[in-house]
Amino acid sequence: KEDIETDVLIIGAGLSGLLCAYELLKSGKQVTVVAANTVGDGACRYSAGIISADGGPDLLRLRELIGQENAVAWYRLAASAVEQMEKILGDTGSKCDFRRRDQFYYTASPREASVLREEYLLRHHIGLDCRWIKGDDCMEDFSFPCAGGMMMTNGGAEFNAVKFCRDLADWVTIRGGTVYEGTRVDVIEA
Repeated sequence: KEDIETDVLIIGAGLSGLLCAYELLKSGKQVTVVAANTVGDGACRYSAGIISADGGPDLLRLRELIGQENAVAWYRLAASAVEQMEKILGDTGSKCDFRRRDQFYYTASPREASVLREEYLLRHHIGLDCRWIKGDDCMEDFSFPCAGGMMMTNGGAEFNAVKFCRDLADWVTIRGGTVYEGTRVDVIEA
């Protein structure tokens, strides 16, 4: 019900909007975040609080598409999301139940296991922290049969996305940004 001026207007107070606000505030911009509903309302709907470098194509397919050097660079950048999240948690003091997690990829198909083994060998070759699990060991380690699997150590993380959004919104406000909940934007003039 009022006119405001801001350097940057972010519409949406989910993970993406609040992380943008975090980065922009750190760079000295005046930031306003507007949420049609409540802060973090859609955070679990889209992310479920899981961070993983394996959100896109596997390393073998990336290598075919863009070459090994670019594929490795892309994968390392995606994998850095866990470290970046830990840094943001340290900066903001968020207590969002963050935990690193191993990731296990497996298949029951012997043919697919050979492809998964190639993926493992490539990841191991470039120095990623992973190990191959033979089909025979799968039952013993995980209580179900598989033809083969790859364990990525600390390759992912989980957290409470709604708590994180609430904590991030508080941090934005404390740092001089503005967060409006239950607010619809009618007119934007640049």
